[in-house]
Amino acid sequence: MNDFRKRLLEGLSKPFEVKPVSDNSADNYLSGLNRIEEDYGSKVFNLEIPALIDLYDIYKVNGNKEEVGNTYNGAARAALKKLLDFKVADFFIHFIGQKEFVEVIQNEKHRNELAKFIYTLHKKGFDWFFTDNKRSPLKAGRKKKRKKIATQGFVKIAYSKSSYTVSYTSPSVKSEYGKEPFDLEKIDYNDIKNESYGANFLAKWPPYDGIGLLPAGYSKNRELTKNSEGKPVSSPNGRLKEVKMSKNVIYFGPPGTGKTYTLQKRLKEKYTGTGTSEELGVWLNSKLNDLSWFEIITLILLAADNDLSVTDIVNHEYFTKKLALNGRTAQFRQTAWSALQVHAIRESKTIKYEKRTEPLIFDKTEKSNWFIVNKGDELLVGYKELLNELKAGPPVEKEIKRFEFVTFHQSYGYEEFIEGLRPVTNDDGDISYVVKPGILKRLCKRAEADANHQYALVIDEINRGNISKIFGELISLIEIDKRAGEEHSLTVTLPYSNLPFSVPSNLDIIGTMNTADRSLTHIDIALRRRFEFIELRTKYKLLKSDVDGIDVRKLLFTINKRIELLLDREHIIGHALLMKVSNLADLKQVFITNIIPLLEEYFFEDWDKIKQVFNGNRFVSELKDAHTTWLGDSDEYAAKSYFVDRKAFDEIENYTAVYQGIDDKNFAALFSEQEQN
Repeated sequence: MNDFRKRLLEGLSKPFEVKPVSDNSADNYLSGLNRIEEDYGSKVFNLEIPALIDLYDIYKVNGNKEEVGNTYNGAARAALKKLLDFKVADFFIHFIGQKEFVEVIQNEKHRNELAKFIYTLHKKGFDWFFTDNKRSPLKAGRKKKRKKIATQGFVKIAYSKSSYTVSYTSPSVKSEYGKEPFDLEKIDYNDIKNESYGANFLAKWPPYDGIGLLPAGYSKNRELTKNSEGKPVSSPNGRLKEVKMSKNVIYFGPPGTGKTYTLQKRLKEKYTGTGTSEELGVWLNSKLNDLSWFEIITLILLAADNDLSVTDIVNHEYFTKKLALNGRTAQFRQTAWSALQVHAIRESKTIKYEKRTEPLIFDKTEKSNWFIVNKGDELLVGYKELLNELKAGPPVEKEIKRFEFVTFHQSYGYEEFIEGLRPVTNDDGDISYVVKPGILKRLCKRAEADANHQYALVIDEINRGNISKIFGELISLIEIDKRAGEEHSLTVTLPYSNLPFSVPSNLDIIGTMNTADRSLTHIDIALRRRFEFIELRTKYKLLKSDVDGIDVRKLLFTINKRIELLLDREHIIGHALLMKVSNLADLKQVFITNIIPLLEEYFFEDWDKIKQVFNGNRFVSELKDAHTTWLGDSDEYAAKSYFVDRKAFDEIENYTAVYQGIDDKNFAALFSEQEQN
């Protein structure tokens, strides 16, 4: 909703003009759109272009529900019109490579007629591409991305500024699929949507990536591949997508340099949304993702007013979304049958299946239609509540996270990350093993089902894990050009489920590394070459220059320079430890509880070096008489004994002594890039 309001205020300039509105008008438009949704009985943001065009026809002037469209002095109808314009613009931005086509769609009537037809064929799997032939400058059919000549044509469109014609590309296609030329104003879209329409063509020349390409997908000219907001379109089928940072990124650096902060900020900005209608698909996927097939079918039958056939069940939205999330492409009717029979009542006269599993709630009619025997059963209360929640849609402003978080460790493996066998016990105590998807596979399926959004898998301590053990054969699939739909896309067959698997292009993998942890080995070379590494260093400019007379920036800068000289640059101290310091008491607390223990660890309790770090001030002192008191003269080579003087941290001069005597010219470049440790 917020994005829609923003677009209302900004308007559009291409591929056709949508004039901006004032703040007050935008508020009225949103109220008007809410009124239409109340009347329509469902959200309208997630409607596809053909359905939205049909809906607008109902509420427009002289439409069947003109009076509803007139709400708020016509703002309801105007808002629906704006929403339609934005959706059509976002689709036709893929067609702006040909100015003649752009001229045609300046006419609103032509624009909506063409949008409905072109979008419908696109969703069926046809490619749309421009040609150099003035008699058929736009065609639908099959054309490979890097080929100049199409494999096969199906429909062609010719146009001028004032008109256009649509016809089949050849007599053979015409004879199989109908008459020409098309009259898009009178076309029966039920025929176009019919499974048999274009079925032979699509069977002979199937889509290369599951969905048809659009003209922008063939173009190398970046100006031809920008969306209606001026953002580049980068996906191979011309679908809208913002230019993203590297899809595989590892943030690394010493502790306290802002790795967690940077990551949280990025997750909030790029991978978190609110539960508005634009996020409905994401929200619904997250709700259905962890449900079993029994639970999915229970929800479907609870929602039905009549008994349902297996065909009705497998075509239901919940079932098809679950299939997509699980990556299932075959034997889904068998899955439905199995779940129904296993949970059928024992008294059923139409089901002969012997082995049943509680709860037993289903039965089948003589006509093979399924139903829930007792919808008032107390066992179904929870499912009814969930169904009501699904029907209501996501609560407004509820946060939707399009990311998952995992921490690698030495025992973490392929089975948790990709997929593996997991034991399942039924009510009789019998144990069976089922293939359960791991975190990467689950997130990949969510991303595939929501191609318009970017997802992220966050791996904390990525270098702690055994990379070859965790990723297995999938290490190559995470490469940018090996993602699904990319130039060198790869697909593998998973060993447990025997299903094809690829990593979608809208999934980012983000890792973090703490370079100061001595327990870590060097990062796996196979991982290193597949990720972009972003180093985070101490940012002194975020610290205070005066805390009770102490320049905290100079203090930490000096300490880090000495650590770098005495040890290495990977063990410096980050700015995060000192950012909240506002007085001497805070500074003392940080030094005693954080910095001193850290230095003890770094230098293996080599107190002489720790004293050097502090320029020999009184933070660390030697027990002068310890050797004589406790050992006498028995061992003149015994180690020295040191202690941390807590009282010394109460004196300002002990902090300033750390950087005292250093010429100010050495701090001149304190905030330059070269000196940001």
